[in-house]
Amino acid sequence: MVVFNLCNLWLKFPHPFAEDVNMATKKPIVIAGAVFCLIALYLIFGGSGSHSQTQEPVFQGAGDSIMELRFNNKSNPRDKAISIEKAVLCLDVKSRNYVTEMSRFTSDVGTIYCWARIINGDRQKIRFIWQVGNNISPSPWLDVNSDKFRIWCPKYIDPKASGEGTVDIVDGTGRLLKRLQFEVVRLKKPAYRSIRKI
Repeated sequence: MVVFNLCNLWLKFPHPFAEDVNMATKKPIVIAGAVFCLIALYLIFGGSGSHSQTQEPVFQGAGDSIMELRFNNKSNPRDKAISIEKAVLCLDVKSRNYVTEMSRFTSDVGTIYCWARIINGDRQKIRFIWQVGNNISPSPWLDVNSDKFRIWCPKYIDPKASGEGTVDIVDGTGRLLKRLQFEVVRLKKPAYRSIRKI
């Protein structure tokens, strides 16, 4: 409607060549007027470049709720930090459960295990770092495949080892999740008596 009124004003405006024009030659004038009006409207309402930019909501994923936007400041339960619900040292692991929890081992024990139950650790990695005396031996990085996950790591005890020991469980950033302490006691060699022949 605004364009139509502007076009009428354009036609009524006196042109230097308007005295000898007829209806057949008014068509180009009307088209030129319409183009002029559109350009004017664009410059007035859309071409100033000063309109404010609004933040477009970006969705995190197809499986998320439509209300879960990237700029939403509400806490997400999935953002909870990985933690250790329980961790023990034991002699064996069977059916994903620890067997014979202990914290004091003899040097002839062979292999001991650190067993742990992880929560909020889906798609993350952890590592066990063993230390007996001055000997430090980290495990490879182990994958955690669910938010509640049982995992364990074996450690062979040198028969010559003795003293205090620790095992640290750390996450992928190196943050300490749990530290367990244990002791290795070296067995004394049996005393042999020489037998004299009479």
